[in-house]
Amino acid sequence: MAAGEAESETHLVHHRRTVLTKLVRGRREGESLLFLTDITELRHLARVRREFVANLVHELKTPITSLRLTAGEPARRSAPQGPKAFGERVGQGGGT
Repeated sequence: MAAGEAESETHLVHHRRTVLTKLVRGRREGESLLFLTDITELRHLARVRREFVANLVHELKTPITSLRLTAGEPARRSAPQGPKAFGERVGQGGGT
């Protein structure tokens, strides 16, 4: 990494850490500063958040899709009409 180059992430395998590294030019010729910031927990929380949102979306879509399919059935087949019949079909998972 040359002085003045942008930040990069480095994975420390033996320590199971992720660090953000940034090399900055010093005040004098030939001087450089290397900044290391431990972002392991930050990356972990970001991964947990992504997984949580993905699971939440899946769990919400599943019953909504099932209800949509079930609610659309009366138009596709002749079946007993009324709220009681609809409730029974929803309780059965929309099966015939």
